[in-house]
Amino acid sequence: MNTASDIASFKVKRTIFTKTLRQLNTFLPNQKGLHRAPCELTIIKDHIRLNVPVSTLAVHLKTFGVAKAIFNLFAIINIVNTLNERELTITVSKNRVSINTFNLRVMTTLFEDDSILRSVHEMNF
Repeated sequence: MNTASDIASFKVKRTIFTKTLRQLNTFLPNQKGLHRAPCELTIIKDHIRLNVPVSTLAVHLKTFGVAKAIFNLFAIINIVNTLNERELTITVSKNRVSINTFNLRVMTTLFEDDSILRSVHEMNF
């Protein structure tokens, strides 16, 4: 069962999120095997950060909770491209990222009450 500390979310316009994901995709070097490139989503107060192995992008928006999730970049790009809604509600819960009504199992999720995150200062988070 999820508690309030095990859930983090944000709302973003689909066009903004799509543009950000495409930017991350262009930063990746064109090498074999990068179709499995990991993307790290960090939700912090008032912004999110998206990291791929060579770049980090931040988007300022209203967020709820603090969390980190790691998933396949190309899977998220494909999912977002199939959605027609103007606004996306993205929720991170234990081992799952939900984009509106679509649920995706993810490699890793960490929350504010996890000991590893409590030891990391917000600027390094």
